Amino acid sequence: MATAVVHETAVRARSLRSFYVGAAIDLLLGIDLLLFSPALAALLLPGQAEVLGVASGTLLRAFGVLLIVFALDTVWLARTQNLRRYLPLVIAANWAWVAGSAVAIVAGYSVLSTAGIVAIAAVALITAELAIFQRRAL
Repeated sequence: MATAVVHETAVRARSLRSFYVGAAIDLLLGIDLLLFSPALAALLLPGQAEVLGVASGTLLRAFGVLLIVFALDTVWLARTQNLRRYLPLVIAANWAWVAGSAVAIVAGYSVLSTAGIVAIAAVALITAELAIFQRRAL
């Protein structure tokens, strides 16, 4: 009986690994965006002081806060008992991020630097890969 419980716990921990990895990446990216938003805005959006009437640095800082909250929420959801009920929302949010990234690249192509396009595409690719692994984990 005890062996079955230990095995079930180990399987559950392995299946959640992709959610914890995703949360760690979101947390690190969010902190980077908070700390370095003015420099990142100059690198990713050169000559673009505002986007949709919002200062570029402020917009990146807002994305940083969003990512930090999302990371903490992902960890909280992964630890709840209603695991299968809520974690698909994390996966859906990751796919929404990927779609939003594609829209941002197309809509902002003329104002984004090459580094900006590559950065957005790289984060979207990593996010898509995590969403695939997370789906398999459920």
